[in-house]
Amino acid sequence: MTRFIKLSRTLGMVVASLLAACSHYATVDGIPAYHHGLSDDGKGYTTPIEGVDAKTFRVLTGGYAVDRYSVYWSGNRIFEANAQSFKALSGAYGKDNAHVFYDGQPIPGVDLPTFELVSEVARDKDAIYDGMRRTPACDPKTYKVLKGPWHVDSQCVYIMGKKLAGADRSTFKVIDFEYGMDAAHVYLFEKPLPAADPSTFKIIGNMYEEDAVHVYYESRLVPKADPATFHPINAGSSEARDRDRCYRRGIEVDCSTLANGR
Repeated sequence: MTRFIKLSRTLGMVVASLLAACSHYATVDGIPAYHHGLSDDGKGYTTPIEGVDAKTFRVLTGGYAVDRYSVYWSGNRIFEANAQSFKALSGAYGKDNAHVFYDGQPIPGVDLPTFELVSEVARDKDAIYDGMRRTPACDPKTYKVLKGPWHVDSQCVYIMGKKLAGADRSTFKVIDFEYGMDAAHVYLFEKPLPAADPSTFKIIGNMYEEDAVHVYYESRLVPKADPATFHPINAGSSEARDRDRCYRRGIEVDCSTLANGR
């Protein structure tokens, strides 16, 4: 479930980007409008932009647009934004003389003079940003993306924009999109696997992992499982077995109940 929630969040961000790509500004009878890419009939729909100054209207990056008087995100006016000073920094981030915006919403707590986008990283002198989420950073100037949701600076490790408590930055490395490790711990996203040995840890598949003496289902220890003989029964299934026992979703079950037997 932990993995599903985290992957859902990441996929949700991807879907949001795809939806933005399917939506765009258009003109209807000489009036600027916004075309929404998805609807029940699959064709989308277009709505005129209320109060727009057509003569000075221009499209910026992503969902942002501006006219002489107003700034817009996805066709909606951003009332907090100043049209004369606004700049689109990316498809999602924008900035004027008083605010930083994400998807058209002002982000609270930003240090405006030092806010910047570097590669995939949004940061100011005190914090890093994952969309609207602000996280005080150990060293924002050295903050960078390692892989997927795993980010680091010179002192700390971050997952999904949140500081990973207890992680040793000097020995930390990414195993794959979902897993990371340092000299003492293995992590499934932000959850450490109990008593896992990083030096012998490996991913079995089907949400199972193991080290030399333990087997795990997601981040949960599977009691009594024998890592030397443990294996999933079928690709894509949560059913598994070892020399003496059978399991479903990491819980011991009668072997006769497994769909694929022994």
